[in-house]
Amino acid sequence: MAVSTLPSQPTELVMSSAGGENAYAIRVSGDLLSPDVADGQLSVFDPDAGLGQAGEVVAVWFNGHQTPAVVRLALAVPPFGPSDSDDFMPVLAVHTDRGRRMVGMDRVKRVDRLVGFGEAHAEVSHV
Repeated sequence: MAVSTLPSQPTELVMSSAGGENAYAIRVSGDLLSPDVADGQLSVFDPDAGLGQAGEVVAVWFNGHQTPAVVRLALAVPPFGPSDSDDFMPVLAVHTDRGRRMVGMDRVKRVDRLVGFGEAHAEVSHV
């Protein structure tokens, strides 16, 4: 199946058997996510693949940002928004090049799981 690169900035047509109709690919740079993701590898993420678990690679979309951050989860993705029974805001815990980081889930638009890898099939021309 064909999966496009970032929906907001399509540059390549990517072929992959991973992911559903809303899946997209990101070319990941750096070696922070090895051995799961190699530097320069086209990684396929799916917003419909369910909540990520500790240790998984995910694409985190922050409110107001046009591109996601690709990181490894330190803990499972918590529910979005505060609980009805208390005033505590859940946090997303991730591993970055600066160690474990936490961000309030109120800043997170969505978290998409890595579901596979793809190969560049063609360049997308822009008019």
